[in-house]
Amino acid sequence: MRLLLFPLVSIVFSHWTDELDLPSELLEYTIRLKIALTFARDAKAIRIEEVLSNGRCWGHEPDCPFDKSYSAERIVCSLPVAAGKIQNRKVQRDHFFEQADWGYLRGNGRSERNGICTSGDAEKSRLVCSDHLAHCTAENIFFDFSNLHAKRSKRYRDDVIQAGQVGGNCDNFNKKLLDSHTDRQSYLQSWGAELKHFEASSEFVVDDDHCDVIFEKLTIVIKLDASINMFHHFCDFINLYASQHINGSLFDTDVDILWWDTFSNGFVDPYFKPAWSAFTQNPPVELIALDGKKVCFKKALLPLLARQRYGMYYNMPMTDGCSGSGLMHAFAHHMLHRLRVPQKGPMRDKIRVTILSRSTMHRRIINEKELLARLQSMEGVEAKIVDYNGKVPFLEQLEVTHNSDIFIGMHGSGLTHLLFLPDWAAIFEIYNCEDESCYYDLARLRGVRYKTWSNMTLLTRHGEGRHPHNGSPHAKFTDYSFDVDEFERIVTQLVEYVKRHPQFVDARRKLRRNESGMKEEL
Repeated sequence: MRLLLFPLVSIVFSHWTDELDLPSELLEYTIRLKIALTFARDAKAIRIEEVLSNGRCWGHEPDCPFDKSYSAERIVCSLPVAAGKIQNRKVQRDHFFEQADWGYLRGNGRSERNGICTSGDAEKSRLVCSDHLAHCTAENIFFDFSNLHAKRSKRYRDDVIQAGQVGGNCDNFNKKLLDSHTDRQSYLQSWGAELKHFEASSEFVVDDDHCDVIFEKLTIVIKLDASINMFHHFCDFINLYASQHINGSLFDTDVDILWWDTFSNGFVDPYFKPAWSAFTQNPPVELIALDGKKVCFKKALLPLLARQRYGMYYNMPMTDGCSGSGLMHAFAHHMLHRLRVPQKGPMRDKIRVTILSRSTMHRRIINEKELLARLQSMEGVEAKIVDYNGKVPFLEQLEVTHNSDIFIGMHGSGLTHLLFLPDWAAIFEIYNCEDESCYYDLARLRGVRYKTWSNMTLLTRHGEGRHPHNGSPHAKFTDYSFDVDEFERIVTQLVEYVKRHPQFVDARRKLRRNESGMKEEL
């Protein structure tokens, strides 16, 4: 009967893919994970036999060849290879793929499944972790937060869980295996400090007699980096997204999230809280709300964390000369889609340029109004200044960024917005303040063009600038102004880059076709 019905599946239409809430370019890669539900999508006309036979895959799957991966047409290696380091372009590309793309999810034991606690009974416990306890999945386990003492707790504590305060009911518990992977216990590197005391108890059951609080849904338990700094905080989000891929997620949002932050005032996340709606439709729970309670989880994901050794993207080594991580591209488009950030461009005859101003004590552009005036005098350029301070809601910031063809700003965490530029865009870090690789590497990951100031004779430093803690001279603690002609020269190069980008050209062509069609209808 199944064989007779299979040919009919390709012409059956269903709305289940709409419920996945994924951008169209990511949809086919995701639905391959659930073949039994691979129906065609109404308007997109994705047919089951086409999807299942095209061989495409993300790139982290063990049997995924690079030429069929999501990154195959995105990674570009074009700069000269350093002598003696890498032999050819393919090796260069493969290094980049393993360091900064889907291959990263397979590296350093991240894809390993170490069964620390296993059971044959669905009501019993399970704990499976990657090497070094970098990420784990669990079923029917508990944490006892009697040792949190939230009112006097400090941030980044690694002593919250003590002996007897974490465990489950395992048929088989491999204590030796657990101990062998507790070698990295730094707070934002692994789950070693939280799981090293895991114990098996034949008496434990997830019920009201053994638990003060029970999380019934899949719960993402996540330790977090600094929420006031976009660069660091979005390491949390990209690693969570990567962890969902490792665990074969369909990105369901009917999940709970527990913010594991040991600070007495909790995590809060005042600036970027809307970003969580890309992962859950439910309000996150703060750790301090569970103070003194024994908390049980029927299903839990403990994801990759923000500051792993050689992590994504903090502490990440990257091969010179390559750009365009498919993983980062998928993350950006996933977030933009889930957060409903519209792309209103491109404009028919102008390039949209945005200058990011800083209302901070340091790294201000003293002559930014003069630079803006020069931009506004350039033919075919529409320019404006924005200040992404706490008064501008995050989703409004994203909409401005995503509708900028060229984004300009001083070195600072606000440049993390480059992740959400259109694919054809360029980022101009007007001065990197002697931190040369930070946003250059992030731009390479995202696959957008990067430029920074190079002629130091055409830059004016206003004050010596000294580090607030040790008093030494420091380029990040002063303000700057820039030669207007040199500024225009660099922006002109970026304008030409954007205008010639294939995706920009294609988007403009579609815009003009639509305009012509509208005129004909009138």
